[in-house]
Amino acid sequence: MAHSRLDRIYAARHLQCHLFSWKHSPAIAHTDHWMVMGKYTPKDVPFVGDRRWSWPRATLKDNDLIKKLVAKENSLQTSVNEWKTNRAN
Repeated sequence: MAHSRLDRIYAARHLQCHLFSWKHSPAIAHTDHWMVMGKYTPKDVPFVGDRRWSWPRATLKDNDLIKKLVAKENSLQTSVNEWKTNRAN
């Protein structure tokens, strides 16, 4: 038996045009609330078809590719940390 309800979702006006596929369903946890879900797609995201993009499975065992990806991630993380430091000053 439900005793409360959520009757609206708030989103920043400039993001509303990027929100879609709203649905609600009972929450997995034991509660009288329903979970509200929606999808968000920011501007300039490449269109990759009607399904979620993912890496081909074979690439998971490509050690050279993984090393390159880790190096790129480390470089990006360093750039983010430097940006945060410069922004804080």
